[in-house]
Amino acid sequence: MSAPDFPGGKLPLTRRANRPVDDWPAAPQAPGANLPLDNAGWRTLWPRILAHCNGCGLCDLYCPDAAIACPRGEIPRVLERWCKGCGICARECPQKAIIMVDEHSRSEDPR
Repeated sequence: MSAPDFPGGKLPLTRRANRPVDDWPAAPQAPGANLPLDNAGWRTLWPRILAHCNGCGLCDLYCPDAAIACPRGEIPRVLERWCKGCGICARECPQKAIIMVDEHSRSEDPR
């Protein structure tokens, strides 16, 4: 079985919004790598961990970017470079000890 013949010997490009695939914007990835350099550049919300956190670690478990460090029984710490501000940690916290605040108003946040 032979491959079908296409004009010019090339496969047709898949189109999206009438633009060839090659014209799509590049993904924000490090050159030659599969991981972005960090997620902080487009974050608009920041998770603030409140005093009544019991250190259960569910925020760490549910964070899709592993941006929360939570040693067993201790208060979690948000890793600034990797947090994208999605708010999953706040939604999953059983103690409601995480609130999402504006990225620019977090300067008074001690954590």
